Amino acid sequence: MDYTNTANIKRLNRSRVFRLISACDKISKQDIASELSMSLPTVTQNLNELKEMGLIADTGSFVSTVGRRARAISLVSDAYVGVGLDITRNHIALVMLDLKNNIIKSIRKRMQPSNTVEYCQQLANEVNTFIADCGIEHQKVLGVGITIPGIVVENGTKIELADTVDIDRDFYFMFKDYIDIPCILLNDANASGFAEFHFSKPVTDLVYVFLSNTVGGAILLNSSMHYGTNMRAGEFGHMTLIPNGMRCHCGHLGCADPYLCSGFLAHHCGDNLALFFDNLKKGVPEITETFNTYLQNLAILVTNIRMCLDCEIVIGGYVGSYMEDYLDELRRLVKERLTFGRENADFVKCCTLKLEASAVGGALHYVDKFIQSI
Repeated sequence: MDYTNTANIKRLNRSRVFRLISACDKISKQDIASELSMSLPTVTQNLNELKEMGLIADTGSFVSTVGRRARAISLVSDAYVGVGLDITRNHIALVMLDLKNNIIKSIRKRMQPSNTVEYCQQLANEVNTFIADCGIEHQKVLGVGITIPGIVVENGTKIELADTVDIDRDFYFMFKDYIDIPCILLNDANASGFAEFHFSKPVTDLVYVFLSNTVGGAILLNSSMHYGTNMRAGEFGHMTLIPNGMRCHCGHLGCADPYLCSGFLAHHCGDNLALFFDNLKKGVPEITETFNTYLQNLAILVTNIRMCLDCEIVIGGYVGSYMEDYLDELRRLVKERLTFGRENADFVKCCTLKLEASAVGGALHYVDKFIQSI
């Protein structure tokens, strides 16, 4: 007997049962067997294993006018949770997700990064307090996905570059000494894109354009994240937008980042992006002119990405959360620049996740990894 193959089949069956239950509010054993074309004894065996793992529970019975009422089975969604921690140059955001990707709690707090041990201690205290406030025991926390505006290498333990925040390249090793939960570093744009891919309508190929304090992105190809050879795929902010233009934080001239980051808009209103869009709705002339320039530059970037990857493009990040009312105008500008398929630009879409997408992606890293392991 091929015991390895038998074990793989058992694990696959358990995974299929678990995923089906996860996708439903409640379901009966009989419906699981029918939906998965699986025998009742096999379903029963898998249900018993999942119950022993604390992942599912009986939650009453279905209404029936004939015979015995079928038991309702549901996922114990808070059996385990993932935590996301987003670090920006001015704030931190914390998000907790359960196994059904529900946001249990989300907070944002002003806290500037500092290249010190004290900062790491304070950050760990914030995470521990957040978990305690959620009423979740530490052993139920799968891990903390820490998102930063920088390039992360060596399996999420090393920062290659993070020039917009004051954070040490060995931050991971400094921080993990103060927390007893697994953690990993993730690029904020990749994490946001990863979250968007999960929460938006499923597609095979998709590009996420991240417009926040910095500009980046994420690429989904053949339903898988594409990180590139050196984990630098999706660095749209460092594509040349205006030759010999404004200086970017990377030192080069004309990168997309200084023209399309949220600060390009926010600095006109005291670094308040919400106020910028409030004034835009009021038709303040200077604000309207600034935003028109912004949209024209964004249309160039979007068109270039479309020409390269020929797939749907989602506008996300801080700016993306405000773009719903201006999507038609952006599409019009993109259509004017297209060489192929100029009849429409419906491939340009607004993000599904409007708030704390990076932190959600950080938490989702561990939740998704756990579900894949079942």
